[in-house]
Amino acid sequence: MPLELKYLAVIESGLRPQVRSHAGAMGLWQFMYGTGKYFGLQENTYIDERMDPVLATDAACRYLKKLFGIYDDWYMALAAYNAGPGNINKAIRRSGGKTTYWGIRPFLPRETQGYVPNFIGAAYLLTYHKEHNIIPAPAKIHHAQLDTICMKGGVSMQKISDLIGWDVADIKALNPIYKRDFIPETSPRQCISGPLEVIGLLVTRENELYAVPITIIDTNEILAEMEKNKGEDDEVGKIILVEPSKQVKTHTHVVTRGESLGSISREYGVTVEDIRSWNALSSTKIFVGQKLKIGGEKKEYKAEPVVRYYRVRSGDNFSFIAKRHGLTPTQLKKLNSGINIDKLKVGQKIRVK
Repeated sequence: MPLELKYLAVIESGLRPQVRSHAGAMGLWQFMYGTGKYFGLQENTYIDERMDPVLATDAACRYLKKLFGIYDDWYMALAAYNAGPGNINKAIRRSGGKTTYWGIRPFLPRETQGYVPNFIGAAYLLTYHKEHNIIPAPAKIHHAQLDTICMKGGVSMQKISDLIGWDVADIKALNPIYKRDFIPETSPRQCISGPLEVIGLLVTRENELYAVPITIIDTNEILAEMEKNKGEDDEVGKIILVEPSKQVKTHTHVVTRGESLGSISREYGVTVEDIRSWNALSSTKIFVGQKLKIGGEKKEYKAEPVVRYYRVRSGDNFSFIAKRHGLTPTQLKKLNSGINIDKLKVGQKIRVK
């Protein structure tokens, strides 16, 4: 294959791996979904291998080699890459059986008529750029300065950024295969590339990415604030943090036709938000064949028995207060053992729960 074919990516995408055409073609080599799938490029909710420079370049080379095998002419192969073999075969028939690009050019779609000349021009300028004072911009980072880590589980890019200070935009720029700011858990594992020192730091702290954070709640501050703002029938309770616990046995659910997050959550006795949290879903949209992790760690919060008070009003007596709050005088007395029930004062606090 001619070395100059590497310049095809310049006229296809301007060397931007995440560019998308109006027709839906993606990546450096502008693969349509069907063509990419035919050459082994996968696409789902989280990844699109058409945007992976290495995988897409390999697929493009195989595609161009296949086209050359059909037409035995590199210009014809380039035209077929742009317009599709079907349009090339039509042009051959309309030209009376000619088998060169220049022979069938008048019968090609207008875009393809300019495609090969554009490639020739780009290849010339990039090959002889010095003679025309075209100076390449310096690379931000060279391949030899990169390293790779394969993740043990699904993790958001923001969490990586928070942990080691690696900017999300830089993560995405060096790993354009990911459609979202999230690296999914797959088998084999998903990998990310980055500068040597950054990946080295991430390797040493990777386990922290999957640790469940524990939030400490200062109950004394909460209770003090509640006491400060309490009215005559306000409740005072304690809020405590319970250690994270497994809600359900971990399970992988494969989405089938007609299912929704709601139906799946009911099947496993969890909430939609649980499933979204376990799978880092930014919305409730799911697709057939998608694998969802069911089960994980959650924080539980529970309240200790509430303490309720009542402020004595004019005309109140002990029996009336007890009846008003669904208690017997004996029950109310047990809650207020230090109070003289015969000498209640207006404004005095009586515990009623």
